[in-house]
Amino acid sequence: MKRLISQTELRARMGNIGRTTLWRLQTSDPTFPTQVEISPGRSGFYEDEVEAYIASRPRKALRRPVEA
Repeated sequence: MKRLISQTELRARMGNIGRTTLWRLQTSDPTFPTQVEISPGRSGFYEDEVEAYIASRPRKALRRPVEA
């Protein structure tokens, strides 16, 4: 059986993104994991899909200030 994680856990795994950022990803990125209804008023995401999505994202280096 696949493990489901909550929206709060998903947001934490993605770097503590906000609810609005999560909504933007859900509505604009077709590769973002689909939300699954667990029961009325409760939903979650499949953990393996979330991990695959995070792994597929390009890693960006932090910009370092240029020293003069």
